[in-house]
Amino acid sequence: MNGKFSLPEIFSGRYAALLCGVIILGHLAGTSTPVAAAQGAIRVASEKAYVDLLSLWAESSGIKVNVQIVAARQAIRLAGGGQVDFALVGGTVSEGDRAILGARPGRLPLVKEVGCEALALVVHPDNPLPFILEQEARCIFCATGRSDASPTLSVWNQLTAWAADSATASIRAILPGSNTETGLGLLHLLDASCSSIPERAGSWSDADIEREVAQDTHAIGIVYRLRSIQKARVVPVKGKATDNPALPEPEKISSGEYPLSGKISLLYNLRSRPESPQSRFLSFISTPKAHEDLRKAGFYPMR
Repeated sequence: MNGKFSLPEIFSGRYAALLCGVIILGHLAGTSTPVAAAQGAIRVASEKAYVDLLSLWAESSGIKVNVQIVAARQAIRLAGGGQVDFALVGGTVSEGDRAILGARPGRLPLVKEVGCEALALVVHPDNPLPFILEQEARCIFCATGRSDASPTLSVWNQLTAWAADSATASIRAILPGSNTETGLGLLHLLDASCSSIPERAGSWSDADIEREVAQDTHAIGIVYRLRSIQKARVVPVKGKATDNPALPEPEKISSGEYPLSGKISLLYNLRSRPESPQSRFLSFISTPKAHEDLRKAGFYPMR
């Protein structure tokens, strides 16, 4: 053929296949969503506390997970608007949240409770605070994210009074990330009772909080998860009718009996095909392996 091709030869056999491949690749290069779908990826808007969990789930399921870290309400808005497939958030899902999730016509908002997490008050081993009442523990958790949280709980008054009688009248509150709803609510709750809240409140990990508390008798910390508290002391929760304190044990957390525990929920309103990555992901999170990953990440599977 002397190095030249006629039109019939070009559009036949392997040359036609090659040309079609070039056209398809050119189309995918100009778009982002089809590429993600071709790679079997799902999109999840999540609070920062659950990024490690999503990483474990992605590895175990073999499904690529593209994570966008945002606050809980923003995650729900993204899922409701279709910008992501799922929202992974903590705390109670309100009717307002469901309304945001179901904003698109013809879509049913769905909430799947995948696990629970615990908050715990930790102090220096020599801190004399004996316990926190169950009612106050529930107030702390329920007040998170609210602007009207009352800072007059007796446990903080006890701590403030104890500090005032000591040589160093200073209570340092060390909180989980202030960029989360839990952190913001606790920051507001403690602001009037604690004389010092570190500016680094947005970057403390559980290990950082325990380390700081263990070095300061007048520091109190609130941690998200109890993986291995070794140097600090967990303040027990005491009910009105019993002298037996409630500790954040997995069984009590998963059954809802521990007052400083909250649910982790996956929210979505998508319509997915049975063999799509989204459907496979929904099937996976109910498996024993997904529950094992929850425990590995420091959370507790729902019963």
